Amino acid sequence: MGAKEKILNGADVFRPGIIEFSDFKKDEIILVISEDNKLLAIGRALYDSNDAIKMKKGKIVENIHYYGDKITKYYLNKIKN
Repeated sequence: MGAKEKILNGADVFRPGIIEFSDFKKDEIILVISEDNKLLAIGRALYDSNDAIKMKKGKIVENIHYYGDKITKYYLNKIKN
């Protein structure tokens, strides 16, 4: 939760802020979800989930689009209509 505001402003996701992993492969596009089950960002995995789980620090996800940017606003608006 401490990194939530930074991610919502475009920051990448680092290992200490991740509390739960799904299975993903390096370079896959993944969703970053907060502890309260809110979409924070859409990102690109920099490692396979099996490798990322073992890490203690470092960047895990490159933030491509964050909730509230022009792209997510556009698609969320499309879904509602």
